[in-house]
Amino acid sequence: MKITRTRTAIATVALGAIAVTGTFATGIAGAQGSSGGGRTAKQFASTLSVDQTSCLRDNGVVRPGRDATLAERQSFLTTVETAAGTCGITLPAKLERRIDWITSIDQTQLDCVKANVTRPTEHTPEARAQFKTDLRAAAQTCGITKPAA
Repeated sequence: MKITRTRTAIATVALGAIAVTGTFATGIAGAQGSSGGGRTAKQFASTLSVDQTSCLRDNGVVRPGRDATLAERQSFLTTVETAAGTCGITLPAKLERRIDWITSIDQTQLDCVKANVTRPTEHTPEARAQFKTDLRAAAQTCGITKPAA
């Protein structure tokens, strides 16, 4: 059971970090070099072996808390990237691009987005669609560009 929670925590870091920086996570491509473009973070995590998960943990990959700062999240993503190389895990290209993008955002840009966007209190499709629209507009206003595909 503990390994399942660890896998989920490691894989969902992209989701948490991306949400904090002002965008939606869209899913991560496959593991070990396969393309699998529409895979989610949980699906990616499920492809990791017990040894790979243990290796990541042994190399300092510990999910930051909910109240982590942007710098702490960026540091975590850098640790994930480094540890993945050490553990022989090939990160999907989409995740690598997202890591590069997230680590390029500064605190001023993040504060700008937070000041211009309010998270919806309702979780209806309409509220989510409006939030996405507002988020994209705020990101553009704050000088945050979408990562290359």
